[in-house]
Amino acid sequence: MNQTKKIGVFLFILIFTGGLVLQGQEPYKKPPQEVIDILKAPPPPQASVSPDGTKVLFYTYEAMPSIAYMAQPLLRLAGMRITPLNNSRQQTYFMTSLRLQIIKSGEVIPVELPQDANFGFPRWSNDGSWFAFTHYLEDGVELWAVEVQTGQVKKLTGPKVNAVLTSGFSWLRDNQHILVYTIPEGRGQPPEEPKVPAGPHIQEVSGKFAKVWTYQDLLETPYDEELFTYYATSQIKIINVATGESEKLGNPAVYSYADPSPNSELLLVYKIKKPYSYSIPYYYFTHNLEIWDMDGNLVHMFAEVPLADDVPMRGVPEGVRSAQWRALNPATLVWVEALDEGDPEKEVPFRDKMMTQSYPFKEEAKEITKTAHRYSGINWLQRKGMAFLTEYDWKRRWRTTYLINVDDPSQEPKKVIDLSIHDRYNDPGYPVFTTTSNGESVILQDMDWIYLSGRGANPQGERPFLDKMSLITMDKERIFQSRANAALCGKLRRFTSRSPHSCTLIRSMSPFFLSMVKKTTIQAHFPSSLAACFMP
Repeated sequence: MNQTKKIGVFLFILIFTGGLVLQGQEPYKKPPQEVIDILKAPPPPQASVSPDGTKVLFYTYEAMPSIAYMAQPLLRLAGMRITPLNNSRQQTYFMTSLRLQIIKSGEVIPVELPQDANFGFPRWSNDGSWFAFTHYLEDGVELWAVEVQTGQVKKLTGPKVNAVLTSGFSWLRDNQHILVYTIPEGRGQPPEEPKVPAGPHIQEVSGKFAKVWTYQDLLETPYDEELFTYYATSQIKIINVATGESEKLGNPAVYSYADPSPNSELLLVYKIKKPYSYSIPYYYFTHNLEIWDMDGNLVHMFAEVPLADDVPMRGVPEGVRSAQWRALNPATLVWVEALDEGDPEKEVPFRDKMMTQSYPFKEEAKEITKTAHRYSGINWLQRKGMAFLTEYDWKRRWRTTYLINVDDPSQEPKKVIDLSIHDRYNDPGYPVFTTTSNGESVILQDMDWIYLSGRGANPQGERPFLDKMSLITMDKERIFQSRANAALCGKLRRFTSRSPHSCTLIRSMSPFFLSMVKKTTIQAHFPSSLAACFMP
């Protein structure tokens, strides 16, 4: 090789290796410190008022998750994203601190928690004597509870909570027990991906034509199915918060929820079964709706719901949907069924019908009412049998709410709200709710009056308000509205109450007025002194 060629080869090697150096990994580029300070500024604390309206729980949260957390392994299965290291659905933010305070006196009840810990959203017991939350570790999720009277913290489980399909736990109505979804004992290691597929991936279709939505993060292979079953399977347990004793209910399965009846004697259990689907999320999978007793025994097979892989756009599955316990009744189910095969394009006089059936579920189900448009929800009033039924017309983007008497279908429904969902200026707001002592959420009612809380949108911005509305005449009385310049120091976010004689105002503070955070909660009375309670 002559000298010229040697020099050429040397230069080629030098340039190539130099390119490798230039392409090496570099640390993340950082913006100016002013930008970092803005991004890292702690957001104002959020507030959660106890069901009895006597205490408030302030909690702070991360402004954004860390890079280390976002770099964790992630599984995209059945329409969701799972963090396998702690067996939960991926979280985008965590609570980082809690402060418990008595509203009337301002006294703070100390709650000792670890530094730099990550928590899930706290949830009160129905009587406000406890609150519980999940504690996220690197290798799992624990369940903790706090006794409100003393601030004593109790760890109820090790890192064994399964928070994939649920929040991981829910309070039972006796305020002393928590229903927890746990990782089954002896589950073993996750299934290993086969190096060689056992065969081709085959999906069977019925040949029926349907315009359906497309979804992301779906199952794609039989191995994905194994992973979903592995991480979503849980063992239901009931834990006594005072003693820590636990009891298993039923066998391990893929549970979406288990909802206790108002009389605390039964559970409505949503159990997902195979076959799964590669074209829809898990909530459209085949599932059973079962009625259990509190020992985990099957009392009644309420519904066997098939795979819903052909639901048209803006449509709904056929058969039973939106099943729930009726409030203020011991053990009565209400649910909805489509009358148009779930297809919104079909011309029919009625879209849905609402049905009901009571324990012991021996009699035929009864029809409560039909809706001209798609059922959009029901909210129960404190007066037994009365409810607000809402339907939605997607073609007009129109929401209509009726006052109905479930126990007397002969009573003509009374129209309460009827307007476009885009009509913010005329939006009457939403009812103020209260929680009964056994955990039922119902609309706060004072004789024949209810309360509506709204944003108060207008050309100048928003002026949140509280109205009092008669259920007889539908006339309204404005009780409170924030001042026009209230946005300068923060604004009212919501009203919460347990009785018609008192309420708590929760305010969202501007980040420029963090010194006012301690004043975010105010005790007031309906109606005369309410306006005076909104501080300047």
